[in-house]
Amino acid sequence: VNTLKISRDQLLDIFSSYGYIVYKTKYAKDGLIIDNPRRITSLEEYRNGYFIIQDESSMLVSQTIDPKEGSLVLDLCSAPGGKSTHMAQIMNNSGKIISRDIYSHKLHLVQENAHRLGIDIIETEIFDATKFDEKFREKADYCIIDAPCSGLGIIRRRPEIKWNRKEEDIQELTKIQWEIINNAKSYLKPGGVMVYSTCTISKEENEDMVNKFLLENSQFKLIGFEDKFNYKKNIEKSKDGYVQLFPHIHNTDGFFIAKFKKINS
Repeated sequence: VNTLKISRDQLLDIFSSYGYIVYKTKYAKDGLIIDNPRRITSLEEYRNGYFIIQDESSMLVSQTIDPKEGSLVLDLCSAPGGKSTHMAQIMNNSGKIISRDIYSHKLHLVQENAHRLGIDIIETEIFDATKFDEKFREKADYCIIDAPCSGLGIIRRRPEIKWNRKEEDIQELTKIQWEIINNAKSYLKPGGVMVYSTCTISKEENEDMVNKFLLENSQFKLIGFEDKFNYKKNIEKSKDGYVQLFPHIHNTDGFFIAKFKKINS
């Protein structure tokens, strides 16, 4: 739900009046689940920017980082823009979000979504997150890395992933993830916050990546985010600074979220 334009309860009532089977997400504060979403993008409410479509797990990234109004945020792998636009609404459309990706046609989706939702604090840039950008050294208050990954957490929606992934793919992806997270760490101001997320259940891309990063970067620590969730069942690890979500437990995509704080320069 785009809370810049409408409340969750108001939109739920509108959907219900149209005959949709709709209820609130458990973990995401701004989410609704619709069991029969036929022609939902044809609705006037969609054209008017009252909502954007994404999985509940993706909503939790912005909810976890919880950026403050007036902040500078870097979204390093941003397309199609669901997390950037959600952060913008959490920030009450005040501050600046730099949304980057390596493909111009994907950044066009970010721009389209932001325009439809009535958000004007997002600036899009074509940039390869594996490269370092000196101009943002210690400039950002927040940094999001929704990293390229094996996608093993979205097999329920894209079953072909089972046949297209090889062990070598994960090894190559962990190299890319490592490059990105090591660039992101230098963009943060002291006291800045970084969230690393993937849509996979692969330990090498998730817990192992986090542990290796902490081992080599003593100026960072994990910070708990259980206070960001109203419903706390099956997310106990969030108090330790990370959580692994599973379709059969959380009714979301298989998704990993870790939250770091930079404790000195």
